[in-house]
Amino acid sequence: MNQETKIKTDLKNWIVQCKSGLTVEQIQDETPLIVQKYISSVQVLDLILFVESLGAKDLDPSKLTPQSFQTVNSIYQNFFV
Repeated sequence: MNQETKIKTDLKNWIVQCKSGLTVEQIQDETPLIVQKYISSVQVLDLILFVESLGAKDLDPSKLTPQSFQTVNSIYQNFFV
């Protein structure tokens, strides 16, 4: 498993732990996480901490936007590439 796949899998597993009744199979890389209510605005703070724990590059709070957390792909692109 390459690093990108591992990070995306870890993100999906974290989201599933936060949302009762959700399975990893329901989350695709382009699934709109906030629109589908898979994560709430309150959970975004916990998600930021989790992203940091996965080894994300430095997070600048002034540059964080809702679009940064729109999908698994956008999280990966914004914080790991």
